[in-house]
Amino acid sequence: MKEPMEPEDQLVLLPLLRAFHGCSQEELAARAGLDASTVRRYEKGRPMTRKSWEQIVEGSGLPLALVETCLLPAIRAGRAVLTLVSPFQGLGSGTELDRALAEARHAAFTALLGELAGGSIASAAAEVSWEDKTWRFVEALCSESEVVASEDAKRALKLAELALRFAERAPGKGERRSKLEGYAWIFLGNAQRVGGALPAADAAFARAAKLWEAWTGGTPITLQAWRLPDGKASLRRHQGRFAEALDLHDRAFALAPLARILLNKAVTYEHQGEPEQALSTLQEAEARIDAAREPRLLFGVRFNRIVNLIHMERYAEAARSLPAVKSMVESADKPLDRVRVVWLESKIAAGFGRRAEAEELLDRVRREFLSREIAYDAAVASLELAVLYLEDGRSAEVRTIAAELAPIFAAQRVARETLASVDLFCKAVQQETVTAELARGWLKELSRAGSSRG
Repeated sequence: MKEPMEPEDQLVLLPLLRAFHGCSQEELAARAGLDASTVRRYEKGRPMTRKSWEQIVEGSGLPLALVETCLLPAIRAGRAVLTLVSPFQGLGSGTELDRALAEARHAAFTALLGELAGGSIASAAAEVSWEDKTWRFVEALCSESEVVASEDAKRALKLAELALRFAERAPGKGERRSKLEGYAWIFLGNAQRVGGALPAADAAFARAAKLWEAWTGGTPITLQAWRLPDGKASLRRHQGRFAEALDLHDRAFALAPLARILLNKAVTYEHQGEPEQALSTLQEAEARIDAAREPRLLFGVRFNRIVNLIHMERYAEAARSLPAVKSMVESADKPLDRVRVVWLESKIAAGFGRRAEAEELLDRVRREFLSREIAYDAAVASLELAVLYLEDGRSAEVRTIAAELAPIFAAQRVARETLASVDLFCKAVQQETVTAELARGWLKELSRAGSSRG
């Protein structure tokens, strides 16, 4: 939005952004770091600065680029259509938004979907159908959900839910729409997996498979069939069902021989305790990567290579590989990647016997994960640090770790295996029965439970 937003745009767009989260003006203001009175004035059409606009979009959880290239142009191009649906004023929940949309005239809503899927994602040419545009819009939302999942599971879930909402209402043949709904359910299941809701993720993938298989005819755009077995493989890995996961990876690779599928498979080998096989798979994956076009994928392969070298206690090789990975992180805007690279540094330092350095780095890492409420990684880093402290006889610091870890898990829905290990650790600390050997055992259980990586 290089030019100022028109008041008429704000009257529609800002309440729509609130409806995405089902939040009030006060809640959106808090998310955006603004005063509620300021947001109220903006919703009435008062001009806003670029900075305020970016804060509001960030608070809504939607990608700025998606809003500016799809939602905003759609509103400007079709205000008449939007007013037939609802001005969205006063809507306080996703349920109310659904009801308003369901009650709108079908022709108006079909046109709205077509406009929303316009912009840079689909060609604006007249021959591109509304159905085609809608499918591309849902595909874009699903892709964004996957991109943000490792750093923000809640936002990934919201994006996947929004994708499903649009998929369920897409124009065109209802039977054919089941394929699009199934595709959205894949990413909903992935977001639930990363968030630790494994039973819900299992149900989501079952729903995805049923809907995907319900339509075998043509579709407006080609959806990636490998997504279903690949996403389900990550869930099976997270559940510790490694043989099933590896079979699903192979099925996905047979559909599309992609480097990213091999990376996912390598992570499964790592969690299964086969670092040699993981390294071999990573080498095959890197040979398939176009470094210029897929820098993020290349980072993932090289990062995981260091992870497996550390598992094999090949610390000198890991240390030699680290500067290149650090350089890749510095050129990307991914704060959590920086934290995870520091995590690698701590493991290498511990491997070389530099305990004070390892403890200082690990403490930085765990505090970052705690502040971001990334439960699984916070637990693993905390237990790794607890092992070092227990070996050094620093029981007071271990009590501090347990005290800081417990509230995060009490407030979050996390995988049962992760919660059990953390609960046992915290109780043992309280009862003063914790030992380095016990902590290592719980750490091993956590590693089997999986993480958000891959």
